[in-house]
Amino acid sequence: MSHWELADFSVNVMSHGGFVEGRFINEEKQASLSVSFERPRDLEDITVAELFRRLDEARDNALLKS
Repeated sequence: MSHWELADFSVNVMSHGGFVEGRFINEEKQASLSVSFERPRDLEDITVAELFRRLDEARDNALLKS
């Protein structure tokens, strides 16, 4: 399993929900993953550390499937 690092991320909040998108890179390529939220309120009390944890979890799940 190659080592992927978070290069940058964006938070997108809309009236019906939102998502956090992270761009991951390794030595050879890059990939984007997103974590969706059903309601904007789901993002109100979340910490940056929790956002990173969820992106890392999405990355790990994607790597297991590949």
